Amino acid sequence: MLVRHHLLLIDTATRRDLDDPETVRTVAEAVRDTSTLELLAALTEADASPPGRGLEHLAGLAARKTWSPGSAGALDTGALPDAATGAPPR
Repeated sequence: MLVRHHLLLIDTATRRDLDDPETVRTVAEAVRDTSTLELLAALTEADASPPGRGLEHLAGLAARKTWSPGSAGALDTGALPDAATGAPPR
């Protein structure tokens, strides 16, 4: 899943309208849960980082879990179920 969608977040953030509910729905359907979103966000940021930053940098990204697509905060709207609890979207 991560390999297949490794460009999803950057493509969405740079080429889509983040205020469009269809954009949010498309990303949410591809990602499916918050845990996967967090991993994909860390991978996206690592892909955008200069070479030589090392595993410590990637571990720090995963620990922060802060990716949000622009000011819209689209995926923070509850479009994804919680991976740990399986709770449905808000």
